[in-house]
Order: sequence, then structure tokens, then C-alpha cells
Amino acid sequence: NKILEDLSTTRKSVQEEIVNKHNQLRRMVSPPGGDLLKMQWNDDAHVNAQRIANLKCGENIFRVNYPASWSHVIQSWYDEVNDFSFGSGPNPTDAVVEHYMR
Repeated sequence: NKILEDLSTTRKSVQEEIVNKHNQLRRMVSPPGGDLLKMQWNDDAHVNAQRIANLKCGENIFRVNYPASWSHVIQSWYDEVNDFSFGSGPNPTDAVVEHYMR
């Protein structure tokens, strides 16, 4: 399936998209995270993450009925910041913010 191939994390262009989007959003965190180092792709971490995902242990959930770019997925997780207050947590208290906090 061409669509799934285009989203494969084995593709260098996809790896760059994922890393660039994470770094872009990490720069926007407020208050700034003093220990947030620039993220870079790591093949060993990728292999380990895929191994864990194959066991169906993943937690960063995203589901749509259309092909979504990695940038769209990552942005949707980040957008949970709108329901998160630093120092006090989710606002409202039942808001889903786990993806943002990871």
C-alpha cells in the first residue's frame, strides 16, 4: 500500500519529519524546558520502539479514518497543551493530556 509506505518510519524523509516536528514543538514549551536537548533520530531506539510496538504495548494513541502525516499526529498530541496547566495538571481535571506530557 503506497500510502502506508509513505508513512513508514524506515524512510529517511519520514524520520526527518518526525524529528523536525518534535524539535519545533519542544521549542514552544512554556515554561521552557531547560533540559530539553535537541532531538535526533537514533536507529537503535527505533528498533527498540518497533519491537515494543509489535507487542501492542504502545500508549501514544491516534486514530483517524484517513491517512494522516506524522506532523499531523504529533501536532494533535501536542495540542493537548490547551488542556494542561503547568504546576496543576489537566484543566478540566478529566482532560486527556497524557500524550502531551510524554
